[in-house]
Amino acid sequence: MVSSQRLKVAEAKFDRNITRTRATNAKDKGPVQQKGLSVGPVVLGVMVFLILGSSLFELLRAFQSK
Repeated sequence: MVSSQRLKVAEAKFDRNITRTRATNAKDKGPVQQKGLSVGPVVLGVMVFLILGSSLFELLRAFQSK
C-alpha cells in the first residue's frame, strides 16, 4: 500500500514537471519565421537563362555538324 502511494506521488510530480517543461519550451522558441527564397528572382532568372541558352546552343551546334 505504501509503495503504491509513493508511486502515485512520483507520477504526479513527474506529470507536473513535464507539463511545466513543455510550457517553457514553447515560450523559448519564439515565433516561427517563414523562410523565404534563398536566391533572388533576378539571379534565378539569369541561371535559368544560362542553362537553357547553353543547352539550346549545344543542340544547334550538334545539328549543324551533321
